[in-house]
Amino acid sequence: MANPLKKLLGQTAIYGLSSMLARLLNFLLVPIYTRVFAPDAYGVVTELYAYAAFIAVFLTFGFETAYFRFAKENESKVFASTTGTVWLASLGFFLVVWLGAGHWVSYLGKGHEEEYLSIFAAILAFDAMAAIPLARMRYQQKAMKFAALRFSTILLNIVLNLYWLKWAPGSENLGPEGIRFIFYANLIASGLLWLFTLPPIKLFSELDKGVWTRLVKYSWPLWLGGFAGVINETLDRALLANLLPEETASYEVGVYGACYKLAVFMTLFVQAFRMGIEPFYFQNKGESNDRKNLGDVAGYFFLVGCFIFLVITGFMDWFKHFIGEEYHGGLGVVPILLAANLFLGLYINLSAWYKLSDQTRFGAFFSLVGALITLAVNFWGISRFGYWASAWATLFAYFTMCLLSFFIGQARYNIPYPKKKMGIYALTTMGLYFAAQNLPISGILSGFLGILVFAIVVMQIEKDKLRFLQRKS
Repeated sequence: MANPLKKLLGQTAIYGLSSMLARLLNFLLVPIYTRVFAPDAYGVVTELYAYAAFIAVFLTFGFETAYFRFAKENESKVFASTTGTVWLASLGFFLVVWLGAGHWVSYLGKGHEEEYLSIFAAILAFDAMAAIPLARMRYQQKAMKFAALRFSTILLNIVLNLYWLKWAPGSENLGPEGIRFIFYANLIASGLLWLFTLPPIKLFSELDKGVWTRLVKYSWPLWLGGFAGVINETLDRALLANLLPEETASYEVGVYGACYKLAVFMTLFVQAFRMGIEPFYFQNKGESNDRKNLGDVAGYFFLVGCFIFLVITGFMDWFKHFIGEEYHGGLGVVPILLAANLFLGLYINLSAWYKLSDQTRFGAFFSLVGALITLAVNFWGISRFGYWASAWATLFAYFTMCLLSFFIGQARYNIPYPKKKMGIYALTTMGLYFAAQNLPISGILSGFLGILVFAIVVMQIEKDKLRFLQRKS
């Protein structure tokens, strides 16, 4: 494996291990949430956090990617311009929500409180203001510092949740209003993360109108595409809350949100990969074999993603115990959501060509197509099929985005992806999954068999690479 790929692997491993440990600990809160709170109360939390990603895109303007793109030219001015803009937008957003909390509560309806919205707005503002400083750490390859900050603040969030929901006096009698403690814990953790990433105020003397204009020109399609992307990622829960009958909406959202959490390992893998791959795009542009490296990365990503899919679906009889029995009726959507997140990660790979060639308008186009699919399937299907429609909409959207980005990208910025290998991995994974559903043996045993067969197939396909690595060692 070429040195750039080893470097990416090392960075992704650090991001992935820290994120996995932190999110795994965070994931362990789900059994508590789904036992302390009924689905309608937990549905309020799920709905608000569904809006979080949408608002984060609005507040960050796509400037994280723009920072990576232009940092080589004048890092201090690029950092100041991106950070200053995000700070201004975040403070404005908080004031709008805080001052108009009563209006927003009347719009959101049952179960929401002004207090929740004000705290939630502060959380989102803190997270947005920390976004560019965290991106700077990734660009400067300070993966350990980045990981330590993220892990420690998430760990604090978890400890505070445990204290207020399980250990504090009176916690055994918490009602639906106890969800405020989830927001309090997040607020403290996000506020500390912002303080730890706070840049010196003199930084803003580097603000430059010319640099800012170039940043906006590059990032506005990413910003628009980001909105569309969030529709694909999170708006399904908000649509469920608004399109289902009021007496069942919060329950359905709660079940769907809890089952979505079971896709956490695929989500973690995709997030860790995204943290490592974006700086990798730009830092290795123009190097020898840079396009071949991108193709190889996509192949290895897809291989690991297929393995994760088989592990979670194969051992669902174990994973389902992380959520309360009242939520088990939604377990059928988990494989669909796993596949959807796998294609999201593949799309991140396939997005390299338009970011590197400054054709970011295509990113907006692909995301808009995905958003239209998400909206159409949800509006048509939620009243008929409930959260099943939301799960399938997510998969259809990401799969379509992958196809569009691949075919258009091959014509405009050809990257040699290992298409044959990836096709074999996909067909093998699907075949093993459907076989496991029909084998007259226990789910856990069929899971072990599926992973064993997949490993044999991979070793056969990658035997030349394995021999090469053995000779080098």
